[in-house]
Amino acid sequence: MTGIHQQLFTNFAGGGAGAVIEYLLIAGGASGGSHGGTGAGAGGYRSSFASSTTGGGGSAEDVLTLASGAKLTITIGAGGTGATNAHGNAGVNSTIARDDGGDTITSTGGGRGVASATANIQGGTGGSGGGSCQTHAGGTRTTSPIQGNIGGAGANSGSNYIHGGGGGAGGPGEAGVHGNPANQGMDGGSSLAGFDGTQRAGGGGGCSNGNDSYTAGAAGGGGSGAGGTNTAGTANTGSGTGGIHPASTTGNGGSGVCIVRSTVEATATTGSPSASTSSGKFLYTFNGNGTVTF
Repeated sequence: MTGIHQQLFTNFAGGGAGAVIEYLLIAGGASGGSHGGTGAGAGGYRSSFASSTTGGGGSAEDVLTLASGAKLTITIGAGGTGATNAHGNAGVNSTIARDDGGDTITSTGGGRGVASATANIQGGTGGSGGGSCQTHAGGTRTTSPIQGNIGGAGANSGSNYIHGGGGGAGGPGEAGVHGNPANQGMDGGSSLAGFDGTQRAGGGGGCSNGNDSYTAGAAGGGGSGAGGTNTAGTANTGSGTGGIHPASTTGNGGSGVCIVRSTVEATATTGSPSASTSSGKFLYTFNGNGTVTF
């Protein structure tokens, strides 16, 4: 049973009008590494809005069809906490859980940036991957399903280490270039415009270090942090933050968000989501944990 017949059956079985749900679910972004730091990855970006894509180039996911009285429980992931002279921290997952037995939807927290002064390693795995040190391939992205992009690979040029940018929902982190004469840190992966045109989930910029000088890579946009600063990711964008050199404290990753658009108005909510209308439907934006019942 598919399409409109499935929807009609679900509505009849529930004894009410039922609801068709579109959603945008973004996890918390990670924090960049401190002291030869790479950029951090953005939180996973999952969308079922037909007018937008899922992070990493995936097509829009399936909408949810709920019977009357069904409830969704929303959990918003925090950004990774900033690091001092250490590797960054991963972002936290965001989820939509159903009380009708349907599968829980999970967006995966961003992959951490790392610090070459602590250990020369690959960036963290996450919704989008963290940038990597020196000669390592970029941090990997979650693939089941794809929600973002990989982090940038590292490189070295003599005594200079060129650290990759974190991956973003709209593009991979920039990879280091061997022999980079400008000693330039690499840019974070680009953010992604949602159904509402808002840019979210950009990757943090990486730093380079060597010969007592460095130049920071740029932020990927959408609330992400540039390399070389302790700027936090913008709240409720899921953006990663930049790596730092020399050692100081990197910014916290941006927290996640969940936006739900329904064909019917909710009968109850908790967690104080903002409510509005969009294209003749009912829109609920969760910047923190809560529930919505239809």
